[in-house]
Amino acid sequence: MSRFQKKIKSHFKFPTSYNDGSLVSPDEYVLMKNHFIEKYGGLSVDSPTLGCWKESDVVYTDQTIEYVVFIGKTKFENEVELGLVNEIG
Repeated sequence: MSRFQKKIKSHFKFPTSYNDGSLVSPDEYVLMKNHFIEKYGGLSVDSPTLGCWKESDVVYTDQTIEYVVFIGKTKFENEVELGLVNEIG
């Protein structure tokens, strides 16, 4: 048995602005950061990244902040995965 716990790497992307163009408040990022620290014990934050996609010949772009969280495999299966299954129904 390895002395290292198996972990699942999860990526959460949050936009830097709302659909109406107004900027997301820095306080909201702090709330999310604190949530991940409390729930999973830590996180990494990547600088804004640019995303692009095309729908009906229109190219859309947005900027996101990416939070990367390493969640213990057992915790992921028992809490995150099970929670998603229960939400979807």
